[in-house]
Amino acid sequence: MTRYMQVQPYETTQLEEEWIILDTEHFHVTKLNQVGGFCWSRLQEEQTIESLVQALLESYDLERHVDMDSLYQDVQTFILQLESASLIKHVNR
Repeated sequence: MTRYMQVQPYETTQLEEEWIILDTEHFHVTKLNQVGGFCWSRLQEEQTIESLVQALLESYDLERHVDMDSLYQDVQTFILQLESASLIKHVNR
């Protein structure tokens, strides 16, 4: 399983239910919703897509309310977006 984590500890601010990540090196701002912010905070440590999905299920009590395939795809898309913004990296073991 591929593991991911934040490239560096970026300056992050939470405003109500929105998270803002400031990449001052590249002058880039990324805005996340509450769930994205939750995943972002988990990525301070190594995570897989599966571990993020599991953490979301546990923290938001989603098992009864969400299609698992859709949740997995959403997390995978989110990871790809963070990766394309150079905010996270693959972690080799």
